[in-house]
Amino acid sequence: MLRVGDKVREGSEEGVIVAIHTPGTADVKFPSRPFAIRRQAKNLVRLSNAVPRRNPMSRRSNRRLRRVPDDMRETPRSAAEDLYVFPRQQSFPIGDLFHARLALVYALSPTHASQRKKVAQAVQKAYPSYDWGAWWNARKKKGVPTWSALTSKKKSSRKMPLAANPRNPFALTRRRNGRQASSKMSNAALAMLIAKKERSTPESREIISDIESKGYATKGDLRALCRAVGCSIMKYKG
Repeated sequence: MLRVGDKVREGSEEGVIVAIHTPGTADVKFPSRPFAIRRQAKNLVRLSNAVPRRNPMSRRSNRRLRRVPDDMRETPRSAAEDLYVFPRQQSFPIGDLFHARLALVYALSPTHASQRKKVAQAVQKAYPSYDWGAWWNARKKKGVPTWSALTSKKKSSRKMPLAANPRNPFALTRRRNGRQASSKMSNAALAMLIAKKERSTPESREIISDIESKGYATKGDLRALCRAVGCSIMKYKG
């Protein structure tokens, strides 16, 4: 079976297979031709000295992170002001490696605990080729999160689908794995509850009819309904 990278011979010419598209054919690059040509596989003889195939991802997977140097030449702040962790406040410049490491030194302090995560993520993004994790974990004190805890992306919390609560038709619950957790009442259910508890007026009946035809209620519908029946919405939302 022929593969990409195999060295083959056709007649007196020798070449290398550069691509295989359809079964029974192969694109071969011969030294005498400026470009590869498609040949029939049955006419190709595979030679023993095949060209070793390289994994295109091997370079990336085998790449080692560079060690963060301990001794750096101090640079002025103006040299690093092209990149900030907080651009609006123009604080924590990380435009060069010296100021990026300096920002992490400040982030290790309890004074900047609230800004620690933003600083770590910005430095990691700006200089991904350096092993900041080893540098950080070797210097952090007890109680300070690890580098991976600061820079790892949180999984998006997907909302569970809403399901009707059979015990209370005006409430909605979120169902997951057979369990139910209470959720806020929907606007439509709240409107129905207000119409049931309060006195009915022609205007309120028209609003309820409009909500039932739409299948949902907006905040404006709730305000109009409360004005029509003369009640406060906070009476039911509380």
